[in-house]
Amino acid sequence: MTVDKRQRRSRSRNTISRHTVLLIAITSLALTAHAASARQLPERYEYHPREALRPPSGPSAQLAIQIKKVIGKNAVLDRTLTEAAERLTRNRNLTARDAMRASGASDAFALPIRYRVRQEPTISPVMHVLKTEVRNAHVSHFGVAVRAENDAIHIALLFVRRGAWLGRLPTHFELGQRYVVDGRLTEGLINPRLLVATPNAGVMELQPRTAHGVFWTHISFNSGPGRYIIEVQANDRFGTQVLNLMEVYASKPGAPRQVPIVRLRPPESLPATPEVAASRAVRLVNRSRKVHHLPPLRLSNALTDAATSHAEDMATEGYFGHESPSRGGLAERLRRANIRMSLALENIAIGLSPDTVHADLLRSPSHLRNILDPSVTHIGIGAYRRTIGESRPIFTFSQIFGRY
Repeated sequence: MTVDKRQRRSRSRNTISRHTVLLIAITSLALTAHAASARQLPERYEYHPREALRPPSGPSAQLAIQIKKVIGKNAVLDRTLTEAAERLTRNRNLTARDAMRASGASDAFALPIRYRVRQEPTISPVMHVLKTEVRNAHVSHFGVAVRAENDAIHIALLFVRRGAWLGRLPTHFELGQRYVVDGRLTEGLINPRLLVATPNAGVMELQPRTAHGVFWTHISFNSGPGRYIIEVQANDRFGTQVLNLMEVYASKPGAPRQVPIVRLRPPESLPATPEVAASRAVRLVNRSRKVHHLPPLRLSNALTDAATSHAEDMATEGYFGHESPSRGGLAERLRRANIRMSLALENIAIGLSPDTVHADLLRSPSHLRNILDPSVTHIGIGAYRRTIGESRPIFTFSQIFGRY
């Protein structure tokens, strides 16, 4: 998600850049509307469980066969993701991210789809999405669940592109405890890094050791009790990508283990235009900065134009990343636009609304660090709106933070 190497260069000609990526704000392809509500959060005690889960059978298994024919036979039916999909069919107010966490999955790139049919389970209503968004995303694993209720059949599909295989990680620690996080990257990814957001909104970056294709590092939970968010990232040909997001909790020795059991979803307002969505995103960023006693960012028309161009380029050219195949990285894009800054940072995201996207950005250490960076003074956010089949419109966002 973020590239933190601040290469010091001439102020007159170059920019300093730090990039951040959030891939598909997790409800972006949901095909049913869900009202904002409170809910109880299902709980699992570790990520990446190794115990065997029952494979899908009956209609779920038949749908899985149909899906593989559409998106490619190399996609793997994942039992953990299938459990998460089952949770989604049982609780319509549960987000895909919470369902994945409750089932022990931490993949950051996820495409969830929920829909209903009246008679036999079929993928016909979402065939266009499967042939376009899902197939083009080169997903590696998926889960599927079917649940009949009254006169309707509820179907949940969950697709991920797994960038790293990680070892088991508990969801609870005692304050001051240390733990080894280890894993290996999949083909095409290099330079693994870990970021940890602490309960006081601080962000630590860790450079793991690597050997024989495996990476590992120690994480110390010594920044106070509460929630720690662990992010694994690496680089591909489009720049820095977020691979995994894991929420864990630390408590004082001997204290009862407590985690939030009620989570309120942000309102999913539907912006009338991309410009309205971008304006709302700016207000959300400044609201978060105010909470942390940081000055608001001033709107820059030049950065807004640059961000809008990148959002449109990603959406229309079919890629997601900071490195445009035709226009280069952030520093090169700003140079071409004749924008000269001493510091430039970037977040990119895709989602249904600026509110849901912002909520996910705050749950990512690298995005949170960019939003709360005290060094930046200006902001420009661009949004591009598109509709996939009969689903709700989806917005691609680019957020550029800068200091002249």
